[in-house]
Amino acid sequence: MLRTVRAFTWMRWRVARNTFRSQKRDTLEQLSRVLATLAPFFLVLMLVPTVLVLSVGAWILGSQMGKAGSVLIHSSWPYLMIRAGLAIGTIVVLIAPMVRSSRGTGSETTRLLLLPIRRPLLHLSEVIGALSDPWLGVLVPPLLVFPIGLAMGGELFGGALALLGSVLFVSIVMLAVSLASFAIALVFRKRRRAEWFTIVLITGLSMSGFAFGLWGNHWGDDLVERKREARRAEIERAAEKEPGRVPSEHFDSAIPAATRVMPSESYMRLVKAGVDGEGAQIALELLLLGSWTAVLYAGSRWSYSRLLETPETGGGSSGKGAGEIKLRRVPGTNPVVSSVAMATMRLALRTVRGKTGVYLNCVVVGFMYFLLARGKTTFDLPDGLSLGMGIGILGGFFTLLSLQPILINIFAIDGSGLTLQALSPVPTRDLLLGKFIGGGLLALISTVLCFAAGIALDPSGSPLLWLAAAFLTASLFPVFAPIGMLLSLIFPKVADLSRMGKDGNPQPIAAFISTFTVPLLMVPPGLLTAGTLLVARSIPLTLAAAVLWFCISAGLGALTLRSLVGFYDRRRENLLLVAAGR
Repeated sequence: MLRTVRAFTWMRWRVARNTFRSQKRDTLEQLSRVLATLAPFFLVLMLVPTVLVLSVGAWILGSQMGKAGSVLIHSSWPYLMIRAGLAIGTIVVLIAPMVRSSRGTGSETTRLLLLPIRRPLLHLSEVIGALSDPWLGVLVPPLLVFPIGLAMGGELFGGALALLGSVLFVSIVMLAVSLASFAIALVFRKRRRAEWFTIVLITGLSMSGFAFGLWGNHWGDDLVERKREARRAEIERAAEKEPGRVPSEHFDSAIPAATRVMPSESYMRLVKAGVDGEGAQIALELLLLGSWTAVLYAGSRWSYSRLLETPETGGGSSGKGAGEIKLRRVPGTNPVVSSVAMATMRLALRTVRGKTGVYLNCVVVGFMYFLLARGKTTFDLPDGLSLGMGIGILGGFFTLLSLQPILINIFAIDGSGLTLQALSPVPTRDLLLGKFIGGGLLALISTVLCFAAGIALDPSGSPLLWLAAAFLTASLFPVFAPIGMLLSLIFPKVADLSRMGKDGNPQPIAAFISTFTVPLLMVPPGLLTAGTLLVARSIPLTLAAAVLWFCISAGLGALTLRSLVGFYDRRRENLLLVAAGR
């Protein structure tokens, strides 16, 4: 077993080292790959202060509890805070695999079957690999330092038992994370099922915040305050009736009994029983934690075996799939430019990331309208404006952000199709123009849907200002698209737009730059039109200013696009290597 662990560690080290030693890449590509490889280390460095603060706090609490001979110090508030922190941390760690779309599809693990390694060891290596999860890495050090503090405070037996409980709890979380990852990887084995899962997940995450906002407004401040007063009065009556009970015991009586079987709750009861010397309670909690470990291990082992035995199948959207726009040729372009533009648009609309990036924004801004409309009486809009216009402009802003996986990686997402384009007699200028128009069609569809939602929800306002808002929003893309192409050339990355997580995301540095670029692009047209409307107080002049800025941005986009022709020719070989996965 130790030889296997050593072999896997050496393999990961060699893979990481080879990232820095690639001889087939130019300087820009090597820099891009190095930054992408170092991104997780930067995240770890950012989490180090959090880990240190939590570890020091755990040691101080442990030593104080050890000296006091009880975990219920300071009216049991620290004990209650640890319980809540462990419960929340466990939930976050378990949700993370869904947000990351698991740790891959399992194809890398399947290739390991060719090695002379038994499946139990392969499974164990995957479970141990869960420690690389940053959120789990934040939980582990405080859980190991807390028993040391107990022992140093004088509770040697309680500290030893807490250390055993910490090992069991960490094992439970690792197995639960692995089980969730393997189960989601099984879902992603079939492309059609993976697409539906991703769409539901993205939609659910996008709508959850608005749903809570609407729910909170539904309750109202008065009703919430009355419920708080009722809860406070109930706690005060319970304290008067039983003055010997601490807040932790009052909390136990208020939460459902089913929460007592949670691993975090069982772990804290084990620590309390160890310090108090309750032998029967210790045996019960150890049995419960051991049962959790056994059940999760069995489930994780079974799902891992199924993952190894289940082949990855296609079943993606066909050429006539849902969401495809039936347009044979882009008006005003030659056949080559039109073909590239239509291929780019259809490629995106056949994938999960493309569908959600185009069709989900109007739903998001619709929910935002309902949130804003509830507070509409608290402020007055200038004459001629309406919330619907703001919804449309905001939808255009969200469109550029949601289409980032396509617009800032617009060449590498073609995969082998980029090689076919390179072999075809397609001039570089026509290729770039076709990519520009293809991305513009995607942004146009999403923006039109957002403005249609704004008109349907709040059609009030001046028609000229509606037109000005449309020109203002349209002026963003001609400037952003060449920037996205430049990032696509400097930081290309093979991406599967049918997946969430890192497999479908663009290069992290490119995404970081793009995320800050989009808000900056809104500043000049926003200041120009808002200043004209508020200072000159002329709606026709405001429309003229928006049209003027649109013409300026279109000219800047055309000049920038032309300057990228030579740069693309110099980067063509590297793009083909990246698109081919080399």
